[in-house]
Amino acid sequence: MTALPDRGRLGVLPLPSLLLLLARERASAKLRLVHDDRELTLYFDHGRLLRVAPDPREPGVCSWLVGAGRLDTKAASRVLALARSRSISEEKAVLALRLIPPKDLVAALRERSAALVLEAFDWTEAGFEIEVSIDEDARLASSAALADEVRTLVHRGLTGRWSTERIVALLGPAASRFVRPRPDLDQIVADWPRIPGLDALRRCLDSKTRLVDAARDADHPGALAAAVLLESAGALALRDEPDAEAVLAEHANASPEIEIVVEARGADASPESREEAAREKRAAARSDLESLRRTIRSLHERVAGLDHYEVLGVSRGSDLQAIRRAYVAAAKRFHPDVILRLGVDDLREEANVVFAAVSRAHAVLSDPAARREYDEGLCGGGVAEAQRIATAETLFRKGEVLLRKGSFDEALQFLRPAVEICGDDPVYLEAFGWALFKKQIPEPDAALAALERAIGIDPANAVSRTRLATVLRALGKESEAREHLEKARALGSETRRT
Repeated sequence: MTALPDRGRLGVLPLPSLLLLLARERASAKLRLVHDDRELTLYFDHGRLLRVAPDPREPGVCSWLVGAGRLDTKAASRVLALARSRSISEEKAVLALRLIPPKDLVAALRERSAALVLEAFDWTEAGFEIEVSIDEDARLASSAALADEVRTLVHRGLTGRWSTERIVALLGPAASRFVRPRPDLDQIVADWPRIPGLDALRRCLDSKTRLVDAARDADHPGALAAAVLLESAGALALRDEPDAEAVLAEHANASPEIEIVVEARGADASPESREEAAREKRAAARSDLESLRRTIRSLHERVAGLDHYEVLGVSRGSDLQAIRRAYVAAAKRFHPDVILRLGVDDLREEANVVFAAVSRAHAVLSDPAARREYDEGLCGGGVAEAQRIATAETLFRKGEVLLRKGSFDEALQFLRPAVEICGDDPVYLEAFGWALFKKQIPEPDAALAALERAIGIDPANAVSRTRLATVLRALGKESEAREHLEKARALGSETRRT
């Protein structure tokens, strides 16, 4: 048995290793993650993830159901109203209104729990605390169906959110050692869920290949993450040198290779023509790099609203070969290794987000069963729109917290994209306009435009009018400011009477 740490930081013991440790040791414990002002609590029972408790300040179940395409915004409003009036949870309100069958609600809650854990894979500097053994109330209050099996979650988090470099670093020295499967590997993985890339990786474990090279040779986006799972489970035999018999057998069976090179020789080019060719080559390289930058920025802005087919740039009728070709083409442009080699450091985070979406799309569309399920969801309609709304709401909530703290410049990092996604939401526009006015270097004209647009959509918002009056006064428009203040007072009086 390995002793579980009481506390620590994910920069020292990364979240994938921590989750696999709790599962491997069959721990009954409460894991609390703290990242800036956010928290996430995971309950384990004998190594099984029992329940995921989000920070109370996070968007609730309704927001998630809208984002998952299970509810429309009107239905969500009904749920929230019922939950408030009866002081019940949003889940109970959904069931009371019979908007979603119980089985489907459990599936949605399960995916929400998984999404919360997967987001924590980005919390590289978060702190953690482990309280061994959880009380019976926590066990009884939970549902075993609310979270994915731990190995599935870790695999999804690594393939969808971590770069190749980070996964290799997580493997540590094992990545560069020669590998073969242990005799009991089949027994070890017998009760595992289906892990994408695991079978492809196993075919490449030949005693004469390093683990990281075997994952590459497997030619599957999930193979490297599968290597992490096998190594953590002790299913691999690792050596510092390749197996001599395997190497000799490979050479004995190899066919000699003959390469014929035909070289056409002409008159030597002049120094001037060589320099001109070099300049043209450098100019073409700069043009290609700038084109890549524009593509990454554009995709990063739009990717939250794209479905898997749109991410890969294929039609819904595409066969597996076309999907594979599209993935390979995208990997050649957006893979973290390519971005690192090209030196596009300023867009590394954006490129990682894009490639994570590409990897998720390929993982789903290359699996026939997963693709059928995904296609059925798309046929329900409104998925992309719901995803956009959920993304905007999440961004707004984060910006709103910073706005209340007075961190106006930081708030704009979340409010601006929220408005770009949902530019007709008066609440988003009001917060955005106020942040523009209150930031370290104010932008009163831009703030005025945002607040006027918010009032144009919702003329009965007293707070928007009060803030607009403040901006107008700063711009020297006193009479207009007084007019909006009077309307704000009148609206406030009407609100108090009602």
